[in-house]
Amino acid sequence: MNSKETTFYKELQECEGLDLRDARGRVHDLGYILILFMISILRGKDGNMSSIHRGMKNKHKDLSNSLSIAYDEKKVISRSYLPVFLKKINGSIFSDLFERFYGVELESEKQQWFGGDGKELRGSIEKGDKRGDAIVGLVEHKTNRIACFSYYSGKKESEKTCLEDLIEKQQMWSSNLTFDALHLSPTLTSKIEQSSGTYIIGLKGNQGILNAQMELHTELEIPTNTFENREVGHGRIEERYYESYDIQEVLFDKRWSNSGFKTLFKVRRKITENKTGKQSDEIRYYISNGQIDNTKKTTEANLYFETIRNHWSCEVTNHYRDVTLKEDHLKTKYSKVTKTVASIRSLIINALLINKPKNMAALLDDFNDNFDYLIAYLKAIRFL
Repeated sequence: MNSKETTFYKELQECEGLDLRDARGRVHDLGYILILFMISILRGKDGNMSSIHRGMKNKHKDLSNSLSIAYDEKKVISRSYLPVFLKKINGSIFSDLFERFYGVELESEKQQWFGGDGKELRGSIEKGDKRGDAIVGLVEHKTNRIACFSYYSGKKESEKTCLEDLIEKQQMWSSNLTFDALHLSPTLTSKIEQSSGTYIIGLKGNQGILNAQMELHTELEIPTNTFENREVGHGRIEERYYESYDIQEVLFDKRWSNSGFKTLFKVRRKITENKTGKQSDEIRYYISNGQIDNTKKTTEANLYFETIRNHWSCEVTNHYRDVTLKEDHLKTKYSKVTKTVASIRSLIINALLINKPKNMAALLDDFNDNFDYLIAYLKAIRFL
């Protein structure tokens, strides 16, 4: 069924395989309970399972009325059964629904850039442990929307491996991708290069020899392009100085022979706090297989500089999860519940970003104050 011809709620009710509960004796309607759960989060009740449940109970009647359902037709789940219910949702099928309704469409022109990053789900860390479950995803730079996501256990699995598996599953090796320095490895760079994709990856001391080699290169060579910008906001002044260097003739270690290194970027970032006058000054390096066309190098270089700046989109999305939706405050005993609720947050973020809200936290406050406005909003984006 075409997602544009139905609603997310209707598809939840009709989706085969989403409900893993035994069909015998089912009391609660999965689609209705999930929508009620999401509405509670949309009203700012995230961060505590009991708070979410109270929000579900308090708005059960209002939601029934909005959907033209008799008040006693649907039963609200109990607080004790809620985690058990969430464990019985097929995560893979829910992810498919997420992509169909609120996923990011890939453009054939390859103008999109996606940032890959991981985030620990701190509520999953058990007492005595240092690591818990984590989510990794690819975030579209310009919209901050999540293109795809997956999970791994921080106690026994690697973010690098999980992210590479996600790119493989989504067949996105030929895309334009940005990563933090953690992900700089011959395996990743060679796969993207051989698939005709483009990458920009942070370069730090975890690749000591390569990092030292590139630092020396910037001291001995003249940059091919430069750019400066200044941003004022959030109580500080931020100045950025960009330089690009052609590294196609540089001799690299054999392990990087299939990586296709072509351009090095040097970014100096100076921050001045308005109130205290405190200053910070740091230099970061990024390496890429992207090549700047000398016939239009200034314009093209600036696009690369902008892409480096926009890799921040991953952090913006994490801010939505941590601060706006209080993800790290929600503690759960079951890994399956942690992942299910994290998937629900991913869907909520993408659904809200369709309308590009100026302030997502303020929007959730408006939803909490005005339930009719929330319902109208959800109907407008085909959620209900």
